[in-house]
Amino acid sequence: MSDQRSGQQRKAIEVYCNGMANRLDDAGFDKVAFYKLINKSGFKSKWTQGSFKDFFRDVMTSLYPELTSTAQLSTKQLQAVYEVVDRGVNEKTGVSMSFPSNEPPMLVEHEVAA
Repeated sequence: MSDQRSGQQRKAIEVYCNGMANRLDDAGFDKVAFYKLINKSGFKSKWTQGSFKDFFRDVMTSLYPELTSTAQLSTKQLQAVYEVVDRGVNEKTGVSMSFPSNEPPMLVEHEVAA
């Protein structure tokens, strides 16, 4: 397994989950509306950092069934979960957020041949 996610990345997960919860609420997507968009059931309530983190963790465990906590994510796994979550939410709602980090970006940009 690659390097374990850092304490700074743990904090970034918290900032991301809080930010996405606020953005989804501001965009008018309560959890029921959001879950209907992704064919799940839920109950009407505002997004919170905790509820979005639960969603983040659900995606994590669907990608990595052997994991039970974000503390177990490697840095590569964290990047993969973030990409699936943010892309999926953005495709369904138009709501997105860059992953907060003081660390160098983990994404590698590929040059396109001209």
